[in-house]
Amino acid sequence: MVPPGGPKWDAMFASSKLPFPPGATIDITPIEVRVLSPDWAYEFGTSTLTYKPTGAATAETMNDTYLVLFRKTAGGWKLFREVASSNRPPAAPTR
Repeated sequence: MVPPGGPKWDAMFASSKLPFPPGATIDITPIEVRVLSPDWAYEFGTSTLTYKPTGAATAETMNDTYLVLFRKTAGGWKLFREVASSNRPPAAPTR
């Protein structure tokens, strides 16, 4: 996985021994899910992570955009690669 970057994300990752601090919540919103072939699929979407930094009075909310590539194995669909960006996706084009 290539996680999102930037000062807020870097501080959150540095403060936790786990992937995310205890009590963190993630709201995942898929935008597009496509099967590319019998063995490959991807999901593109956004997520919002909320957590309370140690000593902070209020929770911190951070957004990202992600792309996950799945590969079908004998055990079912498995995550193969994931990349995320702290930028939100551009607005969908209007027709």
